[in-house]
Amino acid sequence: MKPEDSVLQELKQLSARMHQLCVDNDIAFVACYSYEVSTNETKSVESRHTSAYIDEEKGVFSSSVAAACEILKIKSVSRESILMLEALADLQGKVRKVISDSDNVMH
Repeated sequence: MKPEDSVLQELKQLSARMHQLCVDNDIAFVACYSYEVSTNETKSVESRHTSAYIDEEKGVFSSSVAAACEILKIKSVSRESILMLEALADLQGKVRKVISDSDNVMH
């Protein structure tokens, strides 16, 4: 269902403001919103709006933000790929916890 025009206008303004704030302050940034424009028995039409800022030459870079930008260019991501990314994030979280716990152990 398509959101009201006032909602879409506010999202557009907020995205532009966030993008400019990040550019002005050298902060890596990605944001995306999408909504269904129309649907029928055979297909659904989606509208997606993405805003991003990275500038590797200036040192404004995050590998996670860069990866998110690339993923957002893809029209459709398989459920298996999403599950793989979730598993990777979970594994990285567990590794960080083990490292943090070992740093907090008194020697």
